[in-house]
Amino acid sequence: MGIFCCGVASVVGLILGIVELGRINRGESSEKGRGFAKAAIIIGAIAVTLGVIVNIILAITGNWSFYITTS
Repeated sequence: MGIFCCGVASVVGLILGIVELGRINRGESSEKGRGFAKAAIIIGAIAVTLGVIVNIILAITGNWSFYITTS
């Protein structure tokens, strides 16, 4: 569940960063948020990319037991 939520959060952060940077460029939002918008885009893109790479590796190796915990 945690990995799923992190994946969703990184996609949401990426999208909101892009939207906010567009608003800043159109003059609809303050310039003060430009750094945060860029950081959201960069961190979101890195997290999404790493998530895709990890899932591809797990799909190829078939080692999905990493996600399954039994208690």
